[in-house]
Amino acid sequence: MKKSKAVVLSGLFLTAVACAESEPEGEWISGNEQGKARDTTVNNNSYRYYGGMWYPIYGGMINPGIYNGASPQQIAKPGFQPSSLQKGGFGSTSRSSSSGRSFVGS
Repeated sequence: MKKSKAVVLSGLFLTAVACAESEPEGEWISGNEQGKARDTTVNNNSYRYYGGMWYPIYGGMINPGIYNGASPQQIAKPGFQPSSLQKGGFGSTSRSSSSGRSFVGS
């Protein structure tokens, strides 16, 4: 292997490691407010109301540190995909849906 290819591969590896480390982890919580959970199912997807927004439920838990909250209008749209918080370059934060589209705001 040429030295230049080794340098490029090393750079790609370091970039991949840095990106993996910057992924938001968040904490999986029950999302119960005042001892009660408020859940709904829309378009065959389950959501839990927490902090004024609806979050996707996975295994009976939600993760506001990973997933963006959605409004009732958003979750009611057919084909709605919950978006997740992702760290961008240089410490910026962007919002991205699972379809790969990025957008700021909701």
